[in-house]
Amino acid sequence: MAAYATLLSLFFLFRFASIASASSSASPANLLFRILDSTRGDGDDGWDAADIIRSFSPASLGSAAKEADFISSLPGQPKDSPSIKQYGGYVNIGDGDNLFYYFAEANASRPLLLWITGGPGCSSVGSGAFLQHGPFSVNSDGKTLLSNPNAWVNAINTIYVDAPSNLGFSYSTNKNASVLYDDKKVALSCLKFILGWLKKFPEYGNTTVYLGGGGYAGNVIPRLADLISEYNRRPESGSSPINLGKIILGNPTVDIETEIWGVIDFQWISGMISGKTRDEVSSKCRETTIRSEACRVEFRKLPVNDLGSGPVYPYGLTTPVCSPNLKPGFKIEQYYECDEKNVADYLSQEEVQRALHASSPLVSNRWIQCNEEVTSKYKFSKSSLAIIKRLASEGNQFIIYSGDSDAVVPTVGTRYAMNSLNLSDNSDFNPWFHDKATIGGFMEVYNGTISFAVVRGAGHVTTKQYPERTLSLIKSVV
Repeated sequence: MAAYATLLSLFFLFRFASIASASSSASPANLLFRILDSTRGDGDDGWDAADIIRSFSPASLGSAAKEADFISSLPGQPKDSPSIKQYGGYVNIGDGDNLFYYFAEANASRPLLLWITGGPGCSSVGSGAFLQHGPFSVNSDGKTLLSNPNAWVNAINTIYVDAPSNLGFSYSTNKNASVLYDDKKVALSCLKFILGWLKKFPEYGNTTVYLGGGGYAGNVIPRLADLISEYNRRPESGSSPINLGKIILGNPTVDIETEIWGVIDFQWISGMISGKTRDEVSSKCRETTIRSEACRVEFRKLPVNDLGSGPVYPYGLTTPVCSPNLKPGFKIEQYYECDEKNVADYLSQEEVQRALHASSPLVSNRWIQCNEEVTSKYKFSKSSLAIIKRLASEGNQFIIYSGDSDAVVPTVGTRYAMNSLNLSDNSDFNPWFHDKATIGGFMEVYNGTISFAVVRGAGHVTTKQYPERTLSLIKSVV
């Protein structure tokens, strides 16, 4: 009888979760499918860094003094918080675009990291600084902060920038500007931002600048690195080249078609589907191509597909529930993403915005983490692998890490993408350690320039469950 009651309660739990997720058909779980549907299977996106730089002039970039951007303390900041300097404000990159940044500095002698959140269309300040690896997280009251002992500023001074304009606290005053977005626009905006930011902080002019980002930033960051490399070959008269450091990509999407195969195999490896189902889906998609309607119909046999993820939280299969009060009509994310609401509550306060020097006219009543209008108007790229391979051949170092419980951009899909580079001199997968007793994950090195690290047990945002392991990894590569 007890066993029957347990099975019955499990059935209702599954049923409620299924109903709860029914309104989530547009869930970000289908990111890879959105990219697949909006890109072509042949050709490329016409990316040409040299051509972009030839027509680029940094003369119009803003260079206001940094002193006005200094943050003495944030509302709700703990009095005993670690000694770091904070800055927040805008860099005018021309054409009416004003990009907002938050900068955490612990030691001026350390290198810089520019962090861009994926999405696309999501705030790096909200997600990167206050949800992932900034110096503070937000308490459940939405008003006070908690010091983050695993903040990346413990290893590297970090700039979080909301790019492109019209998301987070960034905005544009140009009413005639194009309402379309793509990787070229975002990467060029970030190059302009770096140059303008270095005018504010000239003491960092010769400092090594690392580039980092997660998710869809796996397409943007390599293009930004490409633009920087090209800019350094053609520096403007009187300007200095940017000292480009390593390129860090977290659970990135770098090649859509190989990663889609990873979504299929991940669900089989994780015990979510039978071998029979995996074989049927794989067979049909190989027979008709991964882009065919017949493949899509077959794909919908899987729990995680283009319509959503049912009762599965795709960003981390091992992520614990933070809001267990199941109710019909709730999205599945609402049971797992409590911190997101806390951050939105905090950044929506006028007192907090004044302290950050944020003055976006787009934020009237409530700050929004992701701007769906930007996402819906975004022209996706299907791959950045060719750029990564070329930059690596020129000696640029890539660190790609992946949480192995992520169903959105699964580890196995990233491995398929890495294998498609056909690089030689690959090392064996070797363990890397968080401490003397704890294996943080495993790492493989391609051609001595691309390091691929698995973060054991982590999801799409590795810092959500294992911030200490992720910091150990970052410290080992900085």
